[in-house]
Amino acid sequence: MTETFLGPNPSVEDSWRAIVRIRWIVSSDRFALARALLDLKPASGQLVPIEDLALPFAAHICEHLRVADRQGTFLSSRFLDACRRANAGQITQDELRETFLSTGVDNLIDAFHFFDVGAEVPIAFFTVERTDSANGIRMTDAFAALLERDQSGSLAAEVESRWREVETAWEQDEGGFEFL
Repeated sequence: MTETFLGPNPSVEDSWRAIVRIRWIVSSDRFALARALLDLKPASGQLVPIEDLALPFAAHICEHLRVADRQGTFLSSRFLDACRRANAGQITQDELRETFLSTGVDNLIDAFHFFDVGAEVPIAFFTVERTDSANGIRMTDAFAALLERDQSGSLAAEVESRWREVETAWEQDEGGFEFL
């Protein structure tokens, strides 16, 4: 499946785009994580604590909620509700961060490199570290290489474009979560 979708020798950009262009999308989480990583621009080998991802991630979700209230195929989400309350000025950034940390961020991190059911991109942009001394993601050389490429300036726009496409489909309730 991976070779068929990505070709026999996928580039760093091919792997990134497979993550963003994923067929099976049930929430906007992967888009927000992609945007947060592009904003933070962590270096190869850098450990990004989960706590440091919380507010950049939430900021992108909050921004998109102002445009499209539906951010997934599900009917309710504690984190999305917290983002809505943050947009309305009803909770603080600290409360938003705490909600992010308590609502299953592990699933998001673990699923990021999958672009189809059971299919993981061949080039990982981070590894997950969950130890007593670290809880975060360690950036790989591939992420650093992605940021150094000529096309790196368009990556955020590509994520945003796909995110809006998926939001539009959710708003129109086009049945399910498979997008091509």
